[in-house]
Amino acid sequence: MTVENLKQAIDSDESISLVDTRMPVHFSQGHISGAMNIPISSFLGGSFDGIIDKNNKVVVYCYHGHDSQIARNVLQNQGFDADHLVGGIHAWATNDGAIASSG
Repeated sequence: MTVENLKQAIDSDESISLVDTRMPVHFSQGHISGAMNIPISSFLGGSFDGIIDKNNKVVVYCYHGHDSQIARNVLQNQGFDADHLVGGIHAWATNDGAIASSG
């Protein structure tokens, strides 16, 4: 999913679950508003039923888009409608995407 597509989905109030796969310290320094933090290491053998809403489209992102492709594949294999943000949070921030912080 491109930054533009994600912005459109958010602006249209589409039901999306945003998942940031970076380490918690980086998540707290800045993330896309509304995102939950599930580090990439959790995707090695983890199940996400009950953690991520299967009724929503899931958009996964990381720094530049590499780890999020792995996470997307894991989620798709578990039956989620998942995509990843091309270019990650770097692309989001450089295209005027709002960044929230939690600490």
